[in-house]
Amino acid sequence: MTFGDSVLTTAREYDERYLMTGTASGSVMNYHYTHDSAGNVLSVSGVRMPPEVATGTILYGHAGNRTGGIGGIQRAEYTYDGHGNIVSDGTRTFEYNQNSRLVKVTQGGVTLGEYSYDGHGRRVRKVALGVATLYHYDYSGSLIAETAEDGTVLRDYIYLNRERVAMKVYGDRAGMYYFLNDHLGTPQKIVDSAGKVVWEAAYLAFGEAQILTGDIMNNFRLPGQYFDAETGLHHNWHRYYDPQTGRYLTPDPIGLEGGMNLFIYALNDPANMTDPFGLDPVDPNTGERSEVMGCHHTEKLAEGTVG
Repeated sequence: MTFGDSVLTTAREYDERYLMTGTASGSVMNYHYTHDSAGNVLSVSGVRMPPEVATGTILYGHAGNRTGGIGGIQRAEYTYDGHGNIVSDGTRTFEYNQNSRLVKVTQGGVTLGEYSYDGHGRRVRKVALGVATLYHYDYSGSLIAETAEDGTVLRDYIYLNRERVAMKVYGDRAGMYYFLNDHLGTPQKIVDSAGKVVWEAAYLAFGEAQILTGDIMNNFRLPGQYFDAETGLHHNWHRYYDPQTGRYLTPDPIGLEGGMNLFIYALNDPANMTDPFGLDPVDPNTGERSEVMGCHHTEKLAEGTVG
C-alpha cells in the first residue's frame, strides 16, 4: 500500500493462517507479531509503550457492575439507573434518551457535551463546550466527513476495504494525511504527504492513548471508536466506552447474545478482538462474529432495525 506521491509504502506479512506477522512502513514503523496455536497474539515488537502504567484496585457490586476504582490519582464512585446505565461516576453526570443513548454529560453544573443521533443510532451531531460538529457516514456506517454547523467541511476520511487509510484536512493544517494502523486497525501513527510523522500514540491495554506526537488532531482510537476530548470517553456507535476502565457506560443492547458480561470490551481480550459496533466481539483477521455472540442481532442493529 503506497501513500501520497510514493513517499511511503506499507507492506504487511501474513502466515499460513492469514494472521498478520509483521507490518513495515520504511523506517517510520516496523512491527512484528507472534501468535499461539489458537491465533492469539503473544507478543508485539516495535510498539512504543506509555512510560507509566497506572495501577490500582477496582471494586464491583454483586451484579458485576463496577462501583469504584482506587488509583494513584483519583477515586470514582459509580451509580446506575434502572436500565443498568451509569448515571454518575462521582464527578460527572450522564443523561440518556429513551434508547439509552448518551445525550448529555455535565460536571459541576457545566455541560461538557451534548449528543444527537439519527434513526440508525449513528451520532450525527455533537456540541462540546459550545462548538457544534456534524458527522456524516456512508452506507456501511463508516464516518466519511465532519462539518461545522454552517456546512464548512472540516475533514474527509478515505477507506480501503473498510480500513481507514487517509484523511483530508481543511483549514488549519490543511492537507492529506495517512494512517499507519496495527493488526487491529488501531492508528499508531499518522504521516503527512512528505512522510513525516505528525501524530503518534502509545496505548494502554484497553485503548487509553497517550499522545507522543500531536502536530495534528486525531480522534480515532480502537476500531469503531472516536475519542471525545470533552469527556475522555470513546463513542463506539451503539454505546460509549471508557478506556480507563475497559468497560462501557451502558449494558450491551443485544443482551447476553454479546457475552455473559454486558459491560466488558471484546471479551476482555483487546489484543486479539475488536468491537467496532459496541455490540459483540469481532475477529480482526476474518471479520467474523460467532452466532453465540449475536451476529444476527449485530447486522440488524447496524441497519437500525433493532433497539
